[in-house]
Amino acid sequence: MQRSITSKLDQASNRRGFTIVELLIVIVVIAILAAITIVAYTGISQRAIAASLQSDLDNASKQLKLFQVDNSAYPTTNDCSASPVAGSVCLKSASGTTYTAFQVSNASPSSQAFCLTATNNSISYRTTNDGTPTAGTCSGVMLGGTSCPAGFIVVPGSSTYGTTDFCVMKYEAKNVSGVATSQASGTPWVSISQTNAIAYSPNVAGCTGCHLITEPEFMTIAQNVLSVASNWSGGSVGTGFIYSGHNDNAPANALAADSNDANGYSGTGNSSPSNQRRTLTLTNGEVIWDLAGNVWEWTSGTSTTGQPGILKLYEKEDHYPHPRL
Repeated sequence: MQRSITSKLDQASNRRGFTIVELLIVIVVIAILAAITIVAYTGISQRAIAASLQSDLDNASKQLKLFQVDNSAYPTTNDCSASPVAGSVCLKSASGTTYTAFQVSNASPSSQAFCLTATNNSISYRTTNDGTPTAGTCSGVMLGGTSCPAGFIVVPGSSTYGTTDFCVMKYEAKNVSGVATSQASGTPWVSISQTNAIAYSPNVAGCTGCHLITEPEFMTIAQNVLSVASNWSGGSVGTGFIYSGHNDNAPANALAADSNDANGYSGTGNSSPSNQRRTLTLTNGEVIWDLAGNVWEWTSGTSTTGQPGILKLYEKEDHYPHPRL
């Protein structure tokens, strides 16, 4: 009996639990699996939202086109109230989807058009009368439905630089009777100090209360255009070079822009595949002129530590800064 009891005690003393290292390994493995599950779920969820938005926009587009056939014009508003206004339409959508922008042009039968933006959980898609749903918002409309002034475009915000959607001049500022104006025609406004650029900014044409672009906003635009394949000469992100705009001093002067975004080489004497293309496209389909060339630009920032407070990321021919708001 004694030997049997002793043997059992000896066997019990040889048993052991998990070591700290083993427990840590198990915890790490569980954390990795949890992270993979969360990422996969997020991706599936976002794809589901995108599919829902595209479906809503497809249905809404058909409804708008049927209205146009019956009334020879598109509806002027989206109104699902109990007493809708005349000329309106009620566009239905899935749960969680809201139509944050509805732009209509009925100026003439040949130019009738619409642009509709649908948003769900910070994901936006847009559609027009002659297109299919694509990611982004209608031109000149920020997430939430706020419209930009004439001559401005929407820039999607960046978590890297702590920015939300904002409006920026599509073109370099022009001096129109002492008022900074975003328009294609005219020579860019040069020979202006940073102090004056800041002072003139609140009274930009059509944009009372604007401010000179900040460095985080400028960097948001730069980061955005770098992620768009069409801005790279190789046709995909990271291949070839980013189009640098007019910077080869031929001709040796700043250039006006072109109202047709397809004419990105306007005035340069070059054509594809030259690096002199002056247009860059954002992820939402907006096009900005002369971000990387033509003349230098001021930002509102300053620095006393040797870092570039006045952002001059690219060489420009005209060495005078000008405001872009």
